[in-house]
Amino acid sequence: MVEVSALDQLDYYLASLDELGEILIDADQSASVSKGVLRLTLGTVIASKGAIFLYHHNIDQLSVLASQGLIKQTPFSSPKNLSSQSMKHRYGHIELDKNQSWITGELKKCIIELSAKILVPLFHKDRLLGLLCVGKKFMGEAYTSAEIKILEIIANHLTKALYNYELIQNVDEKGRQLNLKLLELETLFDISVAISSVLDVDELGEEILWRSVGILNASKGMMLMPKENSPILEPNSSFNWEDSDALISKKLTIFKKIDDSKSGVILTPEDKNSLQKKLGEDHVIIAPIQAKENVLGYMVLCNKETRHGVEAFTQTDLDLLSALCNQGAVALDNARLFKDITEAKQF
Repeated sequence: MVEVSALDQLDYYLASLDELGEILIDADQSASVSKGVLRLTLGTVIASKGAIFLYHHNIDQLSVLASQGLIKQTPFSSPKNLSSQSMKHRYGHIELDKNQSWITGELKKCIIELSAKILVPLFHKDRLLGLLCVGKKFMGEAYTSAEIKILEIIANHLTKALYNYELIQNVDEKGRQLNLKLLELETLFDISVAISSVLDVDELGEEILWRSVGILNASKGMMLMPKENSPILEPNSSFNWEDSDALISKKLTIFKKIDDSKSGVILTPEDKNSLQKKLGEDHVIIAPIQAKENVLGYMVLCNKETRHGVEAFTQTDLDLLSALCNQGAVALDNARLFKDITEAKQF
């Protein structure tokens, strides 16, 4: 009788592992894999509640990848020693009936809500990817050694699946970045061809400004150029700027910073810079227009418009604007040289 029962149980576990293989093969997203694995896990050990938490190293947070019986779904800070304490059980499991003083905060609340009994760390080599948390069994029975082993086997396969999906996401992200760089290069090439054919200084200033506003989806912008024998920067060209009469001094700290670093800056509402107050704008991006070592002026754009409203400018925006301004500076330098030569010939 006992022998038959043991064989039946073995067949049941093997069938569960077979179903696990189908889940891992058929699912196309980490979330769908996790939901399928959690459903299978709880069904195999006859538990009603459980969760799979994903660990984010860069921000030291846990997020709920899949859950059954857990209300909280938003990411939360992980316990202080989560990684080091979990490392002690990387080849096994953690029994939550025993006092685990290092489990604190939101994770502890989740474990209490799930009436969790077993916690299995999901490690790939020395890197913690997440946690498999399983609640008590329906009848309140203790987990057998065979059930614990099945949980560890399932957790091992889940770990490999999560790691593979992470690799795929990284490859996809690199591909998106590469495509973006190619688009930027194509755009810069088209713009450089367009502005290099313009030899009128004023017309060229307008062209550079319009191109800058268009490529960054800015709502307004202006090109500030230094006045001769004056610290005041005056708008050489402006777009959608109703009040461009504000006196802006080149001696402002922000321009000194740009001159010293030879690079642009991004200002957000948190900065509360004096230039933002003068312009009456929160989201500002500034790039120097410099030819060789000479700063000819500054490109100032405001309010990056998207389908979701105004957003802060990004480092990619600044890199793109800086490259465009560098192209524009060379074209401006050439246009001024052409103007000087033309005027000299007239005398």
